[in-house]
Amino acid sequence: MGVRVDEPELSMMPGDEIHGFVLESIDVLDDYHGYGYFYRHRITGMEVYHVANKDPENFFGFIFKTPPVNDCGTPHIIEHCLLAGSKRYPVRDPFMSLL
Repeated sequence: MGVRVDEPELSMMPGDEIHGFVLESIDVLDDYHGYGYFYRHRITGMEVYHVANKDPENFFGFIFKTPPVNDCGTPHIIEHCLLAGSKRYPVRDPFMSLL
């Protein structure tokens, strides 16, 4: 794991804005030896959470809220269809293949 960041990396305070994103909060993340910055885009409402520490490895992810129109299970069925593989990609369980 990374080394503790002594000071927050940005000289921003909650309420400050950068590129349309408003800094909502700064959290101390002891488990990650750093800080967490929560931003919300002023117009779109998009949320970004940035973890800052001295670990040289970086990652990112996108999460989209896609609420179903009903509770008949269609998203779950589609998930299983997509993860069942194909002729071109014959992997039945892609998550276990990653281990």
